[in-house]
Amino acid sequence: MCSPNPSFEPLYIETLTYGGDGLGRDSGMVVFIPFSAPGDRILWTPVKRHRSFVRGKLLDLISISRWRTPPRCRHFGSCGGCQWQHVTYEAQCRFKTEIFSSILLGKGLVSPGDVRSTRPSVMKWHYRSRVRLKCKSSHRGKLKMGFYKNSSHELVDLEECPIMAKGMFPCLTRLKEGLSISRVASMLEGIELQMGGNGCKRAILDLRRACPGGDIDSIGRLGQTANCAIFLRFKSGRKKRILPVSGKQDLDMMTGLSSVPALRYGPGGFSQINHFQNTVLIEAVLSAVMQTGARHVLDLYCGMGNLTLPVSTLVKKVVGVENSPVSIRYARNNASLNHIENAQFIRADIEGALHHLMETGHYDLVILDPPRRGAKGVTDWIAAAKGPDSVIYVSCDPMTLARDLMILKNGGFCISWSQPIDFFPQTYHIESVTLLQR
Repeated sequence: MCSPNPSFEPLYIETLTYGGDGLGRDSGMVVFIPFSAPGDRILWTPVKRHRSFVRGKLLDLISISRWRTPPRCRHFGSCGGCQWQHVTYEAQCRFKTEIFSSILLGKGLVSPGDVRSTRPSVMKWHYRSRVRLKCKSSHRGKLKMGFYKNSSHELVDLEECPIMAKGMFPCLTRLKEGLSISRVASMLEGIELQMGGNGCKRAILDLRRACPGGDIDSIGRLGQTANCAIFLRFKSGRKKRILPVSGKQDLDMMTGLSSVPALRYGPGGFSQINHFQNTVLIEAVLSAVMQTGARHVLDLYCGMGNLTLPVSTLVKKVVGVENSPVSIRYARNNASLNHIENAQFIRADIEGALHHLMETGHYDLVILDPPRRGAKGVTDWIAAAKGPDSVIYVSCDPMTLARDLMILKNGGFCISWSQPIDFFPQTYHIESVTLLQR
């Protein structure tokens, strides 16, 4: 650790980086400064030195970037939920494009014209329809509910959150008030709050263990007060169990498509947190499918059919594969609700099932929509296989995306284009769609 007093020359911030920090250079050494903006000239102090870079702390602004704007949330700077509220939204999208491009260009994966400009979010604020918060009950009975502070496990007790969809925070406040005086508070580890396209809300309480029936009854009544469905999630043996307490189980997500207008998802299943941008994502994937002319499609990590079912309207047959039993059940139900008959869903370990799927069926396009860790094992297999001819890769992490794209490139694929999409305004996170062909 270093002294809090400024010991370096003023620093000019050149750009933003993946992770959220601003980047400057001191005597050739790269310096990362949280909550700085490109164009700032700052006083700073080093916090931690590494061999090739320094992490520092902003002490004061000497001159202010034209990209700066007042943060909207009182917790900004301590809460780890957002990193860029101090940067104008125009600049956020500009630098997301630059960050995303530099990662792929740096690996030699694309030419400059292959990366499109970031598609901005329809909603800059109040876009988040799903949030998972940590909870902590003090020895005095006070219940804290929020995100961790930046680079720590200290909890920020939220009093507001302008990135949550409207109607979610009042619901959260009522839940917190009721849970604070409940015996469940001491067992509460976290809470996941979700809101569907029609405004219905669902809260999943993460507990250390199962709770007595009397407590469950009181939680059910709390759901009526907070105007949301309530579920409990706790460990049972080696697995997590979800117990319904009160309210409607299903939520709807609108797709913006006349052919597949809505998809349902249940507790324990995955849904995109920005429903507005999910429509943009679906449109980008459908555009890529049309470009390939594919007729037989394999959709891996298909979830509840978010991409599979819209794609089914363009192809002869699509097979969705997912390991989550909850997601597969909803995918099949969504196919039935939307009267889709050319989509098949299989519950399986994706890497384990891939060889059998490719051996028993011909697919000219594979869609990948993996979790943040990427799909290395799957891309290894696709790169070595004779088919398919095309891959659409949907990613929420450009670092694992670049790793997997390199595997596909070494297997003979070329990137036609890559489209970053801003699902997460006020943060550094980047969603993207990439089309590869060989």
